[in-house]
Amino acid sequence: KDSVMAQEGPFLGFMEDYSPIPSSGAILFSTKQVFKENLLDMIDKALSSGRLTTGEARSLQGKILHQAEGYDGRIGRGQAFAFTDHIRKGSPSISSQLSNNLRFHRLLCEAAPVRKVDLLLRQRPRITVYTDASCELIPPLTKPTVKLCYMILADSGYRVGGFCTVPDRILDSFQDRETYIAQGEALAPLLAMCREPSAFRNASAVMFIDNMGVLASLCKGSSVVADFGCVVHALLLGAAKLRTRPWFEHVDSKANPADGGTRDSFESSRQLGIHLQEVQVPQWPASTVNATAEEWLAWIDRHIA
Repeated sequence: KDSVMAQEGPFLGFMEDYSPIPSSGAILFSTKQVFKENLLDMIDKALSSGRLTTGEARSLQGKILHQAEGYDGRIGRGQAFAFTDHIRKGSPSISSQLSNNLRFHRLLCEAAPVRKVDLLLRQRPRITVYTDASCELIPPLTKPTVKLCYMILADSGYRVGGFCTVPDRILDSFQDRETYIAQGEALAPLLAMCREPSAFRNASAVMFIDNMGVLASLCKGSSVVADFGCVVHALLLGAAKLRTRPWFEHVDSKANPADGGTRDSFESSRQLGIHLQEVQVPQWPASTVNATAEEWLAWIDRHIA
């Protein structure tokens, strides 16, 4: 208590830099070099040998998740889903999905997308985002129909919204299942970022969603359901690129104005002064869980300008 505050704070694996506070009101995180070198060494050994014991996998997973806390938007958490299956199987042989996870984290270590924590959020433009998804089987179709809707309301008065039907090519990239509602609920805010990047850029965004399970995964930044977790991860990658600070919050379905846009009802959007436009869904990796690190980073660069 009697010590003078230092310019830097050393913590487990990280350094916190307080020097930008007077000028920008922000704290910067950086990974300690020894922690980074140790993590890269473990990843390289696993990739070169193609093997990872259960104990090694648990240790490496813990380091990767810890490292993700120092990345902007905690973007590393979503690309760790293959560890769960690897540890459960108990076999040391590394799967292609785990190899992709490891390569992604190697790229992140090299890119070092440091986390910047703003202490003065009032300097950011503020937006409110409502999103929704529906998933229904409409005979004679054999695959469910998934619809998405988003509405963006900015403090500046800017209001915009869009809706779409998810093409089968995207549903085919997921694991075959009876319902794609979770994937759809995570795709909806990602669609909003792709279509309206200028609204999200450097913004403080309150993002409302009416699905509690999906909300929990968005707050956590990952999911053990691999293809759904990849969508969550893509959303956080997009937010990090746009320097968006999202706050995910729950809204009841009946109070969610985006709910009407997925059910061909546009009364709520009219009352809010939003003209919902039908929008196109961007291209998507052919296989969500098998997409490489390079594919995901290229996808973000291509579709979130």
